[in-house]
Amino acid sequence: MKTPRALAVLLFLAPPLLLVMSLTACSITRASTPTPPADYTARPTPGGGANSVDVTAMDFAEHRLTVKRGAEVTFVVRLDSGPHILCLGKDGHCDPSLPGPQELRQDGGFSVDAGQSLTLDFVSPGVYPITCAIYPSMNMVITVT
Repeated sequence: MKTPRALAVLLFLAPPLLLVMSLTACSITRASTPTPPADYTARPTPGGGANSVDVTAMDFAEHRLTVKRGAEVTFVVRLDSGPHILCLGKDGHCDPSLPGPQELRQDGGFSVDAGQSLTLDFVSPGVYPITCAIYPSMNMVITVT
């Protein structure tokens, strides 16, 4: 038969030990990021029209777009993309002194996240260079006739 002291120690240590064991067994681990299958094709967020530009993870799907004066252009950030800061300029450098839509001339550009879109009015004829302040290699030109 066990001694009362050993029984008291066992009863005192058993609950914390069981708690630690159950927490260890049920610990939360972060799942790895799934890799899409090789034949996976990213789809843009619904909403783009005839004058839409898909914004991918690190580039514009189109690098040139020609529209008529007064046309709306919608930048559609794909769901599998990340945030972007779009602005007038080149190679990631925003130039608020360039003419164009006010949203793109803001100090630092216009921020859009995955799944969002940005629709702009191009009211004056001209050539508008557009870049992303986060990804300097993202460049495109919109020509308004």
